[in-house]
Amino acid sequence: MTPHCNHLYYFSPTAIRTLLTNAGFRVVQMVPEEASPARHSLFRLANRRQFVTARLVCATTSGNISFAAKELYLSMKSRTS
Repeated sequence: MTPHCNHLYYFSPTAIRTLLTNAGFRVVQMVPEEASPARHSLFRLANRRQFVTARLVCATTSGNISFAAKELYLSMKSRTS
């Protein structure tokens, strides 16, 4: 029987930015994303409220604080001189 191997890592916004920078990328923008939709309407409502609040906090802190369920990092490869 083969063991079932799943690896899931959660990186902080600082860690993601550091990893991208070390790989030669420059973060252009971080966009908070909503969690996967829930089936029950009460959970959907709670998810939506959390997402709207997370997006507001991210916008007012210029992306320095984020507690969104998911984040999309838009980055560009830095040019070397």
